[in-house]
Amino acid sequence: MTVGLYQNTAALAALERWQQASSHNISASQVPGFKRQLVQFSAQPSGELRTGQFKADEGLNGSFPSARVRLDFAPGEMVQTRRDLDVAISGDGFLSVRLPDGREGFTRAGQLSVRADRTLVTSDNLPVLGAGREPITLQAGGTVSINADGEISQAGQVVDTLAVSRFADTQKLEPLSGGVFVPSANEAPIAVAGGSVMQGYIEGSNISPMREMIDLVAISRAYEANQKIISTRDQLLQRTLDTLG
Repeated sequence: MTVGLYQNTAALAALERWQQASSHNISASQVPGFKRQLVQFSAQPSGELRTGQFKADEGLNGSFPSARVRLDFAPGEMVQTRRDLDVAISGDGFLSVRLPDGREGFTRAGQLSVRADRTLVTSDNLPVLGAGREPITLQAGGTVSINADGEISQAGQVVDTLAVSRFADTQKLEPLSGGVFVPSANEAPIAVAGGSVMQGYIEGSNISPMREMIDLVAISRAYEANQKIISTRDQLLQRTLDTLG
């Protein structure tokens, strides 16, 4: 009987993780390039559970529910903005940015702008890196043109080229704030061949707020059902103890 209590408690913990992920998705649904958090449920073996009071009684393999959060890297909707400094990556790939701690980060949020020192930056003021993995500096004037290969031109001259990279296993990327990711120690970026950059577009998040709201309703109902089962089991256990004295 107590095993059932533990199983339902584990189910509540898994539902809480799902609720946290869905709430986070809703709050970040308007962040360009943001990737949805998915929750995968699994049953963790807990050994054999006896069905009777004697050793010879047949047992059943017990399990406890658990939840694991992973990222959904499906592309978001491409939104045309017609801004010269907005870029989106078609297919696999990430823009490279310089993080405040000096590391290289990767993002699909291409809502770019120019700082006072002419450095090309993201909406979070992170410098965008060029082919040499150094921050891109634009000229003082002139219309900015970015072709499909990521080449940035001003006044007919190529200033730099956006560094676009992909990863063999995107699940080894660690999410930071604002749709920025950093790879694990053994996951190196792979340069993407040209033809993937779209000027005048940004990629929206791949989150559907309506779907997340539906998930929250399902979570609430499942949570309530597990609470009722725990309460019933607890009352039954208490009556058993009272009867046995």
